[in-house]
Amino acid sequence: MSEITGTFQAPDGTTLFTRQWPVDEARAVILLVHGVAEHSGRYAHVAAHLNAQGYAVCAFDLRGHGHSPGPRARVERYSLYLEDLLGYFQQVAAAYPGCPIFLLGHSMGGLLALAFTARHQSLLAGMITSGAPVALGETTPRWLRSAAGLLAGIAPQMPVVKLSAADISRDPVVRAAYDSDPLNYRGWLSARQGLELIALADDARAGLPRITIPCLCLHGDADAIAPPASLTILARELGAADKTIRSYEGMYHEIFNEPGKETVLAEVSTWLAAH
Repeated sequence: MSEITGTFQAPDGTTLFTRQWPVDEARAVILLVHGVAEHSGRYAHVAAHLNAQGYAVCAFDLRGHGHSPGPRARVERYSLYLEDLLGYFQQVAAAYPGCPIFLLGHSMGGLLALAFTARHQSLLAGMITSGAPVALGETTPRWLRSAAGLLAGIAPQMPVVKLSAADISRDPVVRAAYDSDPLNYRGWLSARQGLELIALADDARAGLPRITIPCLCLHGDADAIAPPASLTILARELGAADKTIRSYEGMYHEIFNEPGKETVLAEVSTWLAAH
């Protein structure tokens, strides 16, 4: 497997870091979107699995993440992420003319995949989500949403939540690697970022009925970061007639990094082959 790194220029002129794992004569392209406080390099093993099935994989570090510039794990408005994703999609489509493109998003990346698909599904052959927290708005108490909005207005950089490695996977090797990876953001997420995540979740959910392309939605039922109720919402509200919903018993947030991840990756491969 080869990895090619590069950059692309976002619509506002920001230069963002990219990775590609190409194959000869790709069956399709998987455009992968990572989650909050991490980076695209954490998905090299997912890319290796997909490469072996004949799929090219392309990804980029969201602004403020990994090798891309910007305040760490912060964004003034989540629509910037969507604008960046469209810009990168256009670069990928130009590099693979005529090749079907599937979007695969994990966690916040899953929300971005859903919101992007609701806007641009005619560009895609299908969409896959992993641990997408579409229930975030529903499960966040009103008082907390109000407090987050107030803090985002008067103290936008106030720390409000920090992700714990103990919640991402049951595998101690994965946890240790997560904490020691200098490209992961291990500080506190700000009030502004929290508010934008809730707004993104609300946007993603509002767009579900409009999505009609094939969808594969995956979630661990022991996920303490993204509410497992999100999967029920996806099953009920996605407009796609062709949708596959899978819950994995006992798995934590990062199902691609859990013991038993081979089953999850095989599910993805099977679904892609059928579509």
